[in-house]
Amino acid sequence: MILLSMVGGSVKKLIWIFVFMFVGVNGVKAESVSIDDLISNFDKTELVKAYNQIGSSISLTKDESNNKLNVIFDEEVSGSYSYTDEYVEYDNRDVEVTEENCMGNLSDILYMVSIMESIFISSGYEGKTISDDMPVDISYDEYGIVIETEPYSFESTDEDGGAVSSSGNYVKYMKISLDKTKIDKLMADYGENTDDGSQGLVDIIPSIKYSDITSNSISFTTLVDGYTGDDALYCMVFRSDSIDGEYVPLSDVYVSCNGDDKIIDSDLKSNTTYFYKTKVLGGIDFSDAVSVKTLAAAKKTTNTTSKEKIDNPKTGNLGLMMVMFIMSLSMFGILCNRIKNNNMG
Repeated sequence: MILLSMVGGSVKKLIWIFVFMFVGVNGVKAESVSIDDLISNFDKTELVKAYNQIGSSISLTKDESNNKLNVIFDEEVSGSYSYTDEYVEYDNRDVEVTEENCMGNLSDILYMVSIMESIFISSGYEGKTISDDMPVDISYDEYGIVIETEPYSFESTDEDGGAVSSSGNYVKYMKISLDKTKIDKLMADYGENTDDGSQGLVDIIPSIKYSDITSNSISFTTLVDGYTGDDALYCMVFRSDSIDGEYVPLSDVYVSCNGDDKIIDSDLKSNTTYFYKTKVLGGIDFSDAVSVKTLAAAKKTTNTTSKEKIDNPKTGNLGLMMVMFIMSLSMFGILCNRIKNNNMG
C-alpha cells in the first residue's frame, strides 16, 4: 500500500509537472505574425505604395509547394524568398559579387525591406522602420533580424568615356523573425518613424534636363536641389505625346536624382515633339513638363541624285564624254611613250 501510494504520488507529481510545463510553455509562447497578415499588409509599405502610385503593380503571394514568398511585379515574379512560420529569409551567400548583379541585389534589398515593414505593420508598428544606428551584427535571438553583407567597389567608363565608380555593401543574407516579442524589442531599441521630421518625400519636386538629342532618342538626367535627408533619392521619367495627355514611365528603372545618371528614351519618331516629367520615388507631385523635339531623319542619297550630278540637264552626257576624252588622251600619251622607248631600245 505504501509503495502503491508512493507510485501514485509520483505519477500525480509527474502529471502536474507535465501540465505545468505544457501550460507554462504555451502561456509564454510568443505571438507571431502570420504569413497571410504579412501578405495583406504588403501594399501598405512605402516602396509598394510608391510603385503602385505611378501605375506599376507590385504584390506579394505565397507558394506553399516550396514555401516561397513571391514578389509579383507587373504580373511577373521579380523576387522569391523562403518562409516558415517563424521567419522570412533571403539567402544569396553562394553568389559571387560582380558589378552586373549588384543592381539585382538592390531590388532584393528593397523587396525584403518592404517585407520587413509589412511585418512591422502586422505587429502594430505602422509607419515605423529601423534606424541607421542599428548594428549590423545585432543578435537574432534578441532582436529577430540578421543581415550579412560584403563590401564592393567597381570602376568603369560610361558610353562617353567618362569614369564611373560604384561602391556599397552587397547583402548576401537577410533573415527576419515573425516573433512579435522580438519585434517589440527591435522597435523599442532601434525603431523610428518613417517620417523622421526631415524634408518629406511628398514635398520634393525634382527637375529634369535633356541632352544628346537624335532622330530617334533623347537622354535625360534628374536633379533634386536643396534636399536635406540622408537617404539617396531616385527618380522616374515619364513621357506623353501631348502636354496634357497621359504620362507613362519610360521603364521600370529608377535613376539617381544626382544630375549625372542618364536614362535614354529610344525608338522615337523623327522630327516629333514629346513631353516629359519626372517624379521622385515616394513623392506625389510631378515636375513641370518639358517639351523636346527629335531631329529630322537624315536624307538618303539615291541613284537618281548621283546620276543627275553626272548628267547635267543642260549638257546631257557632255560632261561624261569630256571625261572619257581626257582619259583617252592620257592613255594615248602613255602608249606613245612606251612605243617611243621601245624604238629607242
